[in-house]
Amino acid sequence: MTARAFLRLGIMVAAIGLWALSSGGRAAGGDAPGAGPATRAATPATTQSTDKWLTLTDAQRHFHLDYPPSWKVNTEVVEAVHYTIVFAALNSAGKEKFTVQMVHISPNEWELNADLIAQQVPVGTAYIDVSWQEGPGGVRQFGPGIEEMEAADLSGPLKESNEVREGQFGALNARSIRFSKWGRHWNVTVYLHAPVTAALRDDVDKVLASFRFDGLPAGDKMWAIGLARKSLPAEADPDMYTNMGGSPLYYCTAEVKGDEVIVTFTKHLENTPAKSWTYRVTAKGEVIAVKDNGG
Repeated sequence: MTARAFLRLGIMVAAIGLWALSSGGRAAGGDAPGAGPATRAATPATTQSTDKWLTLTDAQRHFHLDYPPSWKVNTEVVEAVHYTIVFAALNSAGKEKFTVQMVHISPNEWELNADLIAQQVPVGTAYIDVSWQEGPGGVRQFGPGIEEMEAADLSGPLKESNEVREGQFGALNARSIRFSKWGRHWNVTVYLHAPVTAALRDDVDKVLASFRFDGLPAGDKMWAIGLARKSLPAEADPDMYTNMGGSPLYYCTAEVKGDEVIVTFTKHLENTPAKSWTYRVTAKGEVIAVKDNGG
């Protein structure tokens, strides 16, 4: 039997809607697909801000946000639903080590839907998490149709996101803030279990408004590939490199050396000599062509 799970709001809001994803049975919270920063837990900093809120700082993924001191934060990395890796979850209910995730409903079946989410998020409380969206076999990180968010805050994605109101999503008000940044697909998910006070809504808005990316992710492979790809000549067919790895025809590798990354793109079409373009991406985001490029 295959496991049945509903995708989180960031992927599943369509028509209002929840739609089902079927995939092989894996328990929520198991090994995350892929490797890299998504698999390492954040270290929360509890520095008081000027308004006496606390600050969560994720040094691995280079962002921070503020939250009320009465809220609880979970920085355990959780595969909350297949291909959705949550690395920061906050709630106003006072629940320790809490992340909304799939529920094991039978020996080989997991599920997450509106009712199950409402059972996990207590009435009158708020829940927010930050995640990366992945996919079976990898998803396109770069290329046509993927727009990189340049801003350091969420002002742009917040304007584009819509809240699914109570009655459309059961007892929940739900919101998904989706964007691409540094070669990854991000999602900030919000659940409010009605009824909620105006003061709680205001707190949620302040948490979202406080979200900031910190500098540049020096040494990060996906970030470096995205930058180096912009320097490829037309001859290399830049749009064919959409993620790390690729196909035998268009292949991309990245090697971390200290806080720099060496990125190589190789084009090897049938019956033609292979050609490579190599770049060094510095900690400051400079892209420097290696001398033997195009050899």
